[in-house]
Amino acid sequence: YDRIVSNEIKLQSDSLTLKGDVKAMGFDLFQGVTKKKLANYTQESENMLKRSKELLGQQRDRGSRFYIANRIDHVKPMFEVSWGPILAAFSGLLEDSDSDETVQACLNGFQYCIQLGCFFGMDVQRDGFVGGLSKLTFLDNVREMKRKNIRSIRLLLQLANENGDHLRSSWLEVLKCISQLEKLQLIGSGARDSVFLQQESKTPTKK
Repeated sequence: YDRIVSNEIKLQSDSLTLKGDVKAMGFDLFQGVTKKKLANYTQESENMLKRSKELLGQQRDRGSRFYIANRIDHVKPMFEVSWGPILAAFSGLLEDSDSDETVQACLNGFQYCIQLGCFFGMDVQRDGFVGGLSKLTFLDNVREMKRKNIRSIRLLLQLANENGDHLRSSWLEVLKCISQLEKLQLIGSGARDSVFLQQESKTPTKK
């Protein structure tokens, strides 16, 4: 009797059913907490959106004043703050759109931003836009090249020619572009094998 009391006899099906019920209760509890968090997040987002609209409406009712910057020094801090979203917008539009008008507007934006970075000596911003434009040339991958990619190559080489003295570390992307163009030209002319043979003949052999 004592042994049976201390070690109760249970059928295997009862034990499995109990474990299944516990797991089901745990899942229901987790699902309930998740739904509650999602509902709270949604409500908080709606409140923030509503509050933002109210603040914008208040500012509009008060009237806003537009200030015209008349000094070039004002451009640098504004560019330091806004260059990241600008780069993302130009890169995304240029990659997704095939419209000539959109492509040209984005390329103009790249050109002006790179020139601003060169003029003010802003290395991070200049390198960011030059690197973004270099990626849009599609010279470093096997994807099909389009007209907008060729225009990106031309713009990159044009900027190197016009602003070469101020590109500094951004010259690395330009040289990569030139190297890839040379490689494609050699492959297209069928001179690939002969070039490799010349390189191998110039390589010193160990004796």
